[in-house]
Amino acid sequence: MIENLSLLIAGLGLYFFGVAGLRQSLQQIPGRKFRDFIGKATAHPLLSALSGFFMGTLTQTSIGCTVILAGLISRGMATLYQALPMVAWTNLGLVTLVLLNELPLPTVAMGLVGVGGICLNFGLGGRFKGAISPIFSLGLILFSLKFMKEAMGLLAMEPGVMETLSLLPSSLHSLFALLLGILLRIPIQSSSAVALIGIILEDAKVFSPTQALMMLIGTAFGSGACIFLLTAHFKGLMRQITLFEAIINAAAGMVMLCLFAIEYFFHVPLLVHGLPKIDAHVDEQLAIAFLIQQSLCVVFGYLLLPRASAWLEQMAPTTIEQDISRPRFIHDEAVQDPETALTLTEQELNSIFSRTPSYLDEFRSEPPPNRGPAPIVLHNAAVSLFGEISSLLEAVSTNPRQSSSIRLLKIQRRVHLLMEAEDAIFRLVTALESLTDSTNHNPTVESLAHNIVESLDLLLHTSICALSSRKEDANTLLELTSNPGQVIENIRNQYLHNASHLGHTTRKIILSVTTQYERVVIYLNQLSRNLLATPL
Repeated sequence: MIENLSLLIAGLGLYFFGVAGLRQSLQQIPGRKFRDFIGKATAHPLLSALSGFFMGTLTQTSIGCTVILAGLISRGMATLYQALPMVAWTNLGLVTLVLLNELPLPTVAMGLVGVGGICLNFGLGGRFKGAISPIFSLGLILFSLKFMKEAMGLLAMEPGVMETLSLLPSSLHSLFALLLGILLRIPIQSSSAVALIGIILEDAKVFSPTQALMMLIGTAFGSGACIFLLTAHFKGLMRQITLFEAIINAAAGMVMLCLFAIEYFFHVPLLVHGLPKIDAHVDEQLAIAFLIQQSLCVVFGYLLLPRASAWLEQMAPTTIEQDISRPRFIHDEAVQDPETALTLTEQELNSIFSRTPSYLDEFRSEPPPNRGPAPIVLHNAAVSLFGEISSLLEAVSTNPRQSSSIRLLKIQRRVHLLMEAEDAIFRLVTALESLTDSTNHNPTVESLAHNIVESLDLLLHTSICALSSRKEDANTLLELTSNPGQVIENIRNQYLHNASHLGHTTRKIILSVTTQYERVVIYLNQLSRNLLATPL
């Protein structure tokens, strides 16, 4: 009993290890090229379908696909309307492993594991080296199916196993299998894995074909519930895509369950008595049933598509952070024209830094009537956009058509300076919030906060004007930030040395405020020199 159970667990372990290997193979595809290909594929129906099927086959989970597509939408490379069909087609990709179960497993599995293992160990494969790891992972998956089939067959012959199952009333057998499919899908997170378990249980005579079919149907409801629960913390676009995936899976499961009910009550041969009419083994018939179920996901995906964007927006509205994290100027296609890419990068940098005065809205004596997003939201959006810009510039630097290397280096330096300045501004604002919270209308603290805010506001607006190719403002910024050390020392002398009545915590926060302000001034001073060194 224990030996057979160990064999089953080993088979499950090999299966999940193989699936993880296939997912890693997808992740190792060059990020920008892969993202660019998927982004373009969403605009073409046939490519969209093939790409979704391919990603579903490799990842064996639809959540991985939704993460990729949500990132493409947030970067403006695809619309929600374009991405949803690809999400639907990932479900059909899950059928691949179930169909592979019908191959002569020992021969194929040993061949793939053997060839893949030898090539990986000795670094063989040449130009096809990247395909060796997926081949090895696929061999492990097929080998695991062999283990699980053998283990299930041996467990079925153990005394007490079949007797225990027979204690259930016959009317509850199908319901038990349906619930088992739903419950197993949540922790296993792979519909194809649960479907294979159902087919293996039938092959071992633990389940009848009807019970195995009900377990397959349960994976649809379990998939919808799993996606809905596991992505409950998602917001905006990410939540919209996962909700769409959950809805089409639940709809497919409902149709399959209705077909089963019609057959049960009205004796119309649809599934239980309809599939046996196909000249195939029971395992193959169950695989066809799973194919029909996953195909229904695609059908419902297209049926719901025309109105999906509107009602998904109502169910999970796009967040402000997602909206402002979307690039306004840069795009991956700009890499093909380096000069255009650099110009768009400058405009994107100007757009990012033009939001920095909004960080100070909370500390103004007269806050604006329409206050912008919170500083943490603006900061997270800026970090995301700076990452996009850095990735774009890295791609531009490898473009053989790149000729203006000096301009590229200056813009890369500008990105670094603005990124550090924005980080210092955010940290300064956070320290100011702590400072005002730690005191109760202390005149000394209020005076410091007011002077810092007004001074920083002047520097930020001057920097924004300087970034807009205004040389006189760049010169003004250089003068305002020419001696940051002396300015900060005067502030510290005034508010620390002459304010001994302040507590230790308050004095510590004041030191943090002045340190971050000094960082801002230093980076803006270097920014002014960078701008003046560039033809304006």
